[in-house]
Amino acid sequence: MFYLILNYQLNILLLEKRIHLGKLVDSLIKKFDSITKMKCPECKSLDYSREFLFKENSLLYVFPTSFPTRTILYFQYICTIVMNVMKNGVLECFYLIIVSFIYFLLFHIIMISPEDLLKLYSDGNLYDLENTTQRDIDFWKSVVEPPKVSSFLELCCGTGRIGAELLPFLHTYHGVDLSNSFLETFRRKNPDSLADFELFQGDMKNISTGRTYDVVAIPFNSLSHLYTFEDISKTLQNVKRHMNQNARFVFDIHNPSLELLLRNPSEEFVAKEFVDPRSKEKIIVYESNRYDRSTQINHISWRYVNEEGSEVKRLELPMRVFFPSEMDNYLLYQGFKIEAKYGTFDKKGFDSESPKQIYVCQNRG
Repeated sequence: MFYLILNYQLNILLLEKRIHLGKLVDSLIKKFDSITKMKCPECKSLDYSREFLFKENSLLYVFPTSFPTRTILYFQYICTIVMNVMKNGVLECFYLIIVSFIYFLLFHIIMISPEDLLKLYSDGNLYDLENTTQRDIDFWKSVVEPPKVSSFLELCCGTGRIGAELLPFLHTYHGVDLSNSFLETFRRKNPDSLADFELFQGDMKNISTGRTYDVVAIPFNSLSHLYTFEDISKTLQNVKRHMNQNARFVFDIHNPSLELLLRNPSEEFVAKEFVDPRSKEKIIVYESNRYDRSTQINHISWRYVNEEGSEVKRLELPMRVFFPSEMDNYLLYQGFKIEAKYGTFDKKGFDSESPKQIYVCQNRG
């Protein structure tokens, strides 16, 4: 049946009520499902519809990406119901119809959309305060320093933490991000020092800037925001469409640590500290995580606590885990040649103990 509970919960205040409602609905639907199978054993199982609609283990927020897609999937589900009613009669399928009505009624109430996820990245200035690391900057400078590199496309450019540092080395810098707040923060960092500087709001899976580049980059673990095979494939294909003939595709992701993934979900660790410019308070961010082995998604929870010990915010960030040989195969399958693979930003070779997977790839054509 359609299980409406997400395996992770975005504990943003406005979403929490929907999540709690979802838990109640989930338990009710499971009961209805068992009654339906008992009352109408010949009814076609709705497991097929669930697998068709949610191939990626109930990642509801990546499902309704477009109106045509929703229409097709709704049609498939309705056809399943109609076929059962025609075959077994209305009375025999009564519970099936009830469950279906609940699903359609509550899907739009409980569902978390891509727009809701943007709330995670709604404040560019605050993001900069939380993410001050510079350990990867020299690596990215080395990527653009060769004389032949004059144009650079950064997907998931964020607030320009990396991009702003690369502008002096480039003739063309274009950046893409979903968050308009992040892009506005980035624009303020470019004092018209680069003539061909342009930022685009859009999705890295399908954005088109209308040109190709010497380097296409996806830094800072941003590929881990892609949760399905389809989305990963679309993004890699889109990268290829933006590459010059001799271009490089460069990105970094974590090398999974089983020790971290399998931590006790009830335990918290201090992830970072910063001073909130609005309240002038020191904020401590406590992190916990729950790893779902069936989806390879690490559900990271962040609790923001002020100096008085009061919780001021809670966020959850699902991150797709890519194991080393898995990412190698994704790239080879999509027509990339792995030119180099590093385990650290100082370009040490990749091995089992490496904290990162850093790829430099070419398009095989």
